[in-house]
Parts: sequence; structure tokens; C-alpha cells
Amino acid sequence: FRGAGTPDGVSGNTAAHWAAARGHIGALEMLLKAGAPVGATNHGGSTALQAAVLNGHAEAVRLLRRYGADADAPDEFGDSALDLAQRSQRNQAELLRALIEPVRAPAAASPDSPAARLRSEGNAAFAAQQHSRAIELYTAALHEAGGDAEAKGVLWSNVSACHAANADYGRALDAAREATRLRPDWAKAHSRAGAALHGLGQLDEAEAAYLQALQLGDGAATSSAGGGMAGGQGGGGAGVATEGLAAVRRARRMRRLEELIDRGAFDRRKGLGPG
Repeated sequence: FRGAGTPDGVSGNTAAHWAAARGHIGALEMLLKAGAPVGATNHGGSTALQAAVLNGHAEAVRLLRRYGADADAPDEFGDSALDLAQRSQRNQAELLRALIEPVRAPAAASPDSPAARLRSEGNAAFAAQQHSRAIELYTAALHEAGGDAEAKGVLWSNVSACHAANADYGRALDAAREATRLRPDWAKAHSRAGAALHGLGQLDEAEAAYLQALQLGDGAATSSAGGGMAGGQGGGGAGVATEGLAAVRRARRMRRLEELIDRGAFDRRKGLGPG
């Protein structure tokens, strides 16, 4: 969804940024249905919602809001979409209305819905260690989930677990961050982020993510993607985040020990003169 190799790639704009900025509602909805992260930011920290506001496209704002866009998320200058709308000289009243009017919650997916069926198939593929196939199924479920932020948070969490199982920790982190954006109070999503950050060797950030999961209760931080079914609650309690946190701290101790060894801190001959 990013403009790699194009002028938009330099700015970090996604296809959704482009569609929102130009008010192309059909293209924007197609991207969102296909699973484009609604909260993706460019290199200036701006989302597609801010791009829509800056260009006065209230209908694009409404569409993005239905898909869970956060009107209060700040860019690198600290300006949210609501801040930008208040200063806008283009369609200001309609932009503000689109940002503050209640967003109708989508109907919960029935067990027989395409999204639920695809998620169930993805869970089965994950259980069979067919992680790449599970990613395909979860992504298809994201396409069908529409604006159901809760269901999409579960699916992004499961996608993160699959990428981590494939040792693709960069994509695992991207998916986990989308899950935490959609469900910031869901401990399992923060545990997914912790696992991905650990895999990337970002130990301080991993520790912070696991601590956040523990603070939230980690009532669903299971080690399998299948725990994301039926509303996103699974077993496991706080154990997984606790174990992850312990693993991160062990890795940090090992890293420090290796650094000391490299510096010769344990070389008994160091500093001895001729015998």
C-alpha cells in the first residue's frame, strides 16, 4: 500500500493518503476493504485522515472514520485531524461535522459471515503451522471485516503472530502496531508487539510493550493466533507476557555479558606485567 519507487515513496505516503487527499472515495474504500492500515503514517506522522482534512474532503473523512481512523492522533507537529479542521479554510464546517459526529458501530459479524469463516480457516492454518497460508486467510478476512475495529484488531494481532512465526519480525511489528492502534486497551496486541520487538533486537522497546501488556492485564496474551477467535479473548492469563518479559531481560543480560567479554573485562592477564 506504500508508494515504493514513486515520488510518494519519498514522503512515505500510502495509496490511502493519495486517495484521501484527492477525495477519490471509491479508490479509498477499495483500499480500506483490502486491509490497508487506516492509521498508517507518512514520514511527517500524518495519516490519511489528516490528508483528507487538509484537502477539504469531508466524505473521505467520514469513510476513514467508519474504518476506525483516530481524529485525535497527532502528526510530527502535534496537529490532529481535528486541529487541522479547526484552522481549515476549505469546507471547515462540514469537516468538523464529519469528525465529531457519532460513528455508527458496525454490526457484529455472524459466525457464518465471510470474515468469521476466513478467520476460522486462518486459525486452522496457523494450528497446522501453515503460517503463510494463514496470513492470506486473515488478510482476506480483513477485506471482509469492513469497519469493525474490534474484529480487525484481532485479525491484525493474528497476522503479527504469523509473521513472527516466519521470523519476519518487521512485518510482525507493523501488524502488531495496527492491532494496538485499533484496540489500545487490549493486552494481547501489546504482547504481540513485544514479541516482534524482541525478534528485532529492540530490547528496551520490547520490555516496554510487555510491561504495558501486564499493566492491562494480559488476559488474552496466548502464544497462538487461534486465541483471537470469538471476540479476541483466549486463555493463558498474564503468563505469556511475564515469560516474554523474562526472556527480554535475559537477552539484555547476555548482551551486556558479551560486551564485557569483547572488552576483555574477564581477561585475567589484563594489566599484568612481564613475569
